[in-house]
Amino acid sequence: MNKPYCLYQWAALQPNRPASDFKEKTSKEVWAIICDKQAVTISSLYRRFVRGEDPEEIRFLAYEQCPGLIDLWTEPYHMKYECSDGPLTITFSLDADDNLTMDASLP
Repeated sequence: MNKPYCLYQWAALQPNRPASDFKEKTSKEVWAIICDKQAVTISSLYRRFVRGEDPEEIRFLAYEQCPGLIDLWTEPYHMKYECSDGPLTITFSLDADDNLTMDASLP
């Protein structure tokens, strides 16, 4: 018997990824853009994941709302962007007071 797929895994319903020129920018330039234009969105998505919301829905929304995003993993939760000097990986953590920290792994 076939295992049914979640709605977010259907081939016909894949996210429309916004155009990005991140592959032409250095990881430091991309990190600055992410901090300026995507920080609120990606931190909100992470908090939704921590609350236990559907990881497939979060992944779908991330691909639609975060130009340049090429991968999102949920175990452990991190995002990957392609840059001219190699991949930029962003990790997330919450402290005891619910303060969010985003760290970028620059090549």
